[in-house]
Amino acid sequence: MRKMRTFVIGAMALSLAAACGVNEANDNDNEVNNNVGGANEVEENLDDVNENTEGISNEEEEDADIEADNEANSDENIAEPDSEDNENNGNNNADANEDADEESNAANEEEANEEAASDEETTEEAEAVVSPLYLYFSDAELLNNYRVEADNEVSMDEAGAMEAMELWAAGPTHEELYPLLPEGTTVQSVALDDTTAEVSFSPEIEDANLGSSGEMMLLEQIAMMMQQFGAEETSILVDGESAGALLGHTDLDEAVQAGSPEDFQSME
Repeated sequence: MRKMRTFVIGAMALSLAAACGVNEANDNDNEVNNNVGGANEVEENLDDVNENTEGISNEEEEDADIEADNEANSDENIAEPDSEDNENNGNNNADANEDADEESNAANEEEANEEAASDEETTEEAEAVVSPLYLYFSDAELLNNYRVEADNEVSMDEAGAMEAMELWAAGPTHEELYPLLPEGTTVQSVALDDTTAEVSFSPEIEDANLGSSGEMMLLEQIAMMMQQFGAEETSILVDGESAGALLGHTDLDEAVQAGSPEDFQSME
């Protein structure tokens, strides 16, 4: 009986020891598993750290790229105003040049117009003629002066006036008209100055024997000849000098006033 008890007690002790061993082994296994889990956890933490580090690095790179883009955009924005300013300056210069060209063209056009007007005026003056040209003569009784239309037309200048006076000095062709200028008298010169004229005769003019009324008719004829060239009054000269008292009747120190052509009857 005692042996049986002893045996049972021993078996129980062995079973207890075995159980303690198994528990210890399980504890060790659990500890190992715990260590392995810890290692895995550490590895996971390292992965998280790496991932975070990579994220931070990528974020820093993105920030750096953004900053670089911002700097590039800033430089571009800075450059763009310069380009725009240059374009504006170019446009302003172009406008200024265009304005200058327009002013120059306007000035040239105005000058050309003035030259054309001057040339036209000169041409008109050169082409201006006295037409019809009238010659003035008296009747044989020295009662009236008449106007006769000449076959010629002359230029409206001193040369034309000289030509007209030479036609007049040649005398009338109409049988009812009579010349008052003494034979052999020549017209030496004709000068026109705005509304005045000077006509110089050779000394033979002083040989006229006309009396006071005849002298007045002679001077009137000369003044009316010059009236066709714009002269309102005419000075009569002899050899280029004042004639004084022509034939002792008429004082020629004063110019002779011209009348109106309508006051003279036309002779066909």
